Amino acid sequence: MSDLIFAVLVLAALLAGLWKLRHGAGAPWHAQPIALVGAAGAAGGTAVVVWGVGAFAGGLDNRETCELNSHTSYDQAWRVRTGADGTSLFPLANACNEHVSLVPAWVNPTIVVLAVLAVSALALALFRIASVIFHRQEAGLRVKRSAPGVRAFRHLGNASDGGRSKNLGRPHSC
Repeated sequence: MSDLIFAVLVLAALLAGLWKLRHGAGAPWHAQPIALVGAAGAAGGTAVVVWGVGAFAGGLDNRETCELNSHTSYDQAWRVRTGADGTSLFPLANACNEHVSLVPAWVNPTIVVLAVLAVSALALALFRIASVIFHRQEAGLRVKRSAPGVRAFRHLGNASDGGRSKNLGRPHSC
């Protein structure tokens, strides 16, 4: 049952990320900050779900899980001595003894990869937003004082047409 819940949560996180990526379809996905935020959300959400699978791999009673599910002995002294008693948030370590771990081997590397992807996507989204703001200021939106306390914006050309805009010198309508 827990595998089914895990699969549904991972699928929901990935579908939410793909839905966000779809909104950036007007341009390449890496050029749209909303698509990058969606990718970061999908990676971060999946990392949280994977962390939950690893954190709760032993169930509520580790001794019972070791003896009934893993068919091995439970060594409390070894768990406390090595720190593999399930109390650390990362890396996840919850072991029955020195030979059997309750946390699947793929959990910790997957969390690291997904966290790096999420942080990278957010950083790229922030870079794209800053780049757009910088290029808009550079493209020619200038503030011109027309009267005391009143500001009028004059468009000095479109960056995409190389400054050969027909509206050059005319007021820009918002």
